Amino acid sequence: MQPVVTGIAELTYLQPRASTNWLTTILPIMRENGMAFEIAVHVNSELDLAKRILMDKGLLSRPAMWCVLYGLPMKGPRWHFEYIPNEIAMAGQLVTTVQRIREIDPEAKIQVMQGGRPSRYMAVFAMLLGLNIRVGHEDTVFKFPHKDDPLKSNAEEVTWAIQTARLLGREVMTPAEYREYIGVEPRTGNDPRAYAGVPA
Repeated sequence: MQPVVTGIAELTYLQPRASTNWLTTILPIMRENGMAFEIAVHVNSELDLAKRILMDKGLLSRPAMWCVLYGLPMKGPRWHFEYIPNEIAMAGQLVTTVQRIREIDPEAKIQVMQGGRPSRYMAVFAMLLGLNIRVGHEDTVFKFPHKDDPLKSNAEEVTWAIQTARLLGREVMTPAEYREYIGVEPRTGNDPRAYAGVPA
């Protein structure tokens, strides 16, 4: 919790599958320190956990922020991830997940990760659905689901995402706009749109 209480962190995840004792302990600390948080969804059963444990018990109010991270390889018997074997499965699963989230939380803010093998394909599809995205090395090393081309850098992925968003008629939030969107205090900083090589 050191990044939370020292003001380094602005946004973090809540794992619905974490123990209720842990969630009820950390949520007040994060709120006291001005943190924003997202509900992390790796598999659809976590949607039900989030509803029952976080929302129905009053730990989180609606609308909430949701973070969808599908397509990671299985990490053993303890952690399960949605099975995304091909592009049709990717599209179907993401649409189903968005529908289920909207049933639980109609005004939800939804962010989709460039994770695992779906990678850039998942990010593009999320943009087509009007959702927010996050890109970079944390959750994948591949650019595409059908090739082994590795990601070169986080900066390259940010540049790619900005250019792709603009090709789809969308625009990227500035850091200040994003902080306002997630409900944290404003800070100064660089505008990531500069990575795209175009004026902000």
